[in-house]
Amino acid sequence: MVTDNEGKYSILASKGSILVFSFVGMNEEEIVVGNETLIDISLVPEITQLDELIVVGYGKRKKSEINGSVATINSKDIESLPSTSFDEALKGMATGLYVSSNSGVPGSRVSMNIRGLSSISSGTDPLFIIDGVIIYSDQSGLERSSGSMTRVSPLATINPNDIESIQVLKDASATAIYGSRGANGVVLITTKQVQKEKGR
Repeated sequence: MVTDNEGKYSILASKGSILVFSFVGMNEEEIVVGNETLIDISLVPEITQLDELIVVGYGKRKKSEINGSVATINSKDIESLPSTSFDEALKGMATGLYVSSNSGVPGSRVSMNIRGLSSISSGTDPLFIIDGVIIYSDQSGLERSSGSMTRVSPLATINPNDIESIQVLKDASATAIYGSRGANGVVLITTKQVQKEKGR
């Protein structure tokens, strides 16, 4: 359906047909066509995700309680992508997150920046925190040879299937607790934990 410059549109539908109106972030609305020729529709905002728990630097909070810019990527989103490492799988998964490969060698270091370059002289990689432990993307003594030596990213050693969720903290209010280390954004990675079984 295409609207004109004033947002007006027309739909050819027979009596008894069901019109479905939907928009991103809004609840879907269904209308059964009757004898009327004019239908006014008002979509209600979808707020079901406001109770979603998000991991931030000071614990877990509901999405409705956070005023910072945070993008959440769940394990199902990562598992559905054919990628050998989670950092490669992040491409296109969060708005404002740019991921580029520096080499075609599997496991090689991947460059990331959040919301563009914040400096032309200092590093642009965000701060990575895995289960509360800070990991630097270039902190690795591993090297792989494919005609030339390529440094392997420590992030490439993480099995994507072991990741429970990833939170990308993008703005100053979300990364303030990390100080200057969070100037380029923060990527919080939570791995799956062993579930305790109840005895019989």
